[in-house]
Amino acid sequence: MKAAPARRITDIALEVGFAGLAEFSRAFKAHFGINASAWDRRGPLEKSKICKAPGELVFYPLEELERRAKEAGLRVRIGRLDRCRYVYFRVFNSYGNERLMDAYHSLVNWLAQRQTDLDDVVLIGMSQDDPSITPPEKCSYDMGVAFPKNAEDQGIVGEILKSRRRSNRSLLMPDRAECEPLGLTIRDFEAEAVAVLHCVGDLSAVGIAWQYLFRIWLPASGSQPANMPGFEVFVRTPEEIGWETFDLYGCLPIVKL
Repeated sequence: MKAAPARRITDIALEVGFAGLAEFSRAFKAHFGINASAWDRRGPLEKSKICKAPGELVFYPLEELERRAKEAGLRVRIGRLDRCRYVYFRVFNSYGNERLMDAYHSLVNWLAQRQTDLDDVVLIGMSQDDPSITPPEKCSYDMGVAFPKNAEDQGIVGEILKSRRRSNRSLLMPDRAECEPLGLTIRDFEAEAVAVLHCVGDLSAVGIAWQYLFRIWLPASGSQPANMPGFEVFVRTPEEIGWETFDLYGCLPIVKL
């Protein structure tokens, strides 16, 4: 509903598995406290009875968001995520604590033990939930690394590896027998078109980038999200620049309407 404000609610309800508009409307009101038709699809769901955004999440009016995005020089381009194997730790309630950093250090230690250089893979963070409607303790975030399946990867993962002048030709691909005993999960991605937004700055800058991507660019783009969460590809890792400043690509998998 947020990504395509012009689409009929009935069509959306049927597409996601409800029997009809009435069933969807009852579920929406029970969850958010307002009728689906009463929401403008742009503002926050402030009347939600059970879903609250994290306290640090700032929801910008569209005019201010456009101004901040312009000041930051945000530009969206269409790129590609090529086939890769994503190996990750899933972290719950990751806002405002050190759980993501702990997951990252566990990843680095695992890579060192298997003699895989951190520069030969690409760090990717993937949020499974929308923090504007999901309680913080239920928000999950996957912290992991991507192993390219194609030595000539021309997508965003290959782009970052080439910037480091690294090749993945000799990489040992992890399997489930290696990963599962360590609490790591494997997910194989097929090639996917993605909207890419380069962001450099603190957490507030990252938040502005994601809001711009979802609330301004996407509804006007003629695209809608693919069946895959948005994710962050780290151009520079915390090893290089720490945890207060980020250099990353915000990536939104898309399909054309």
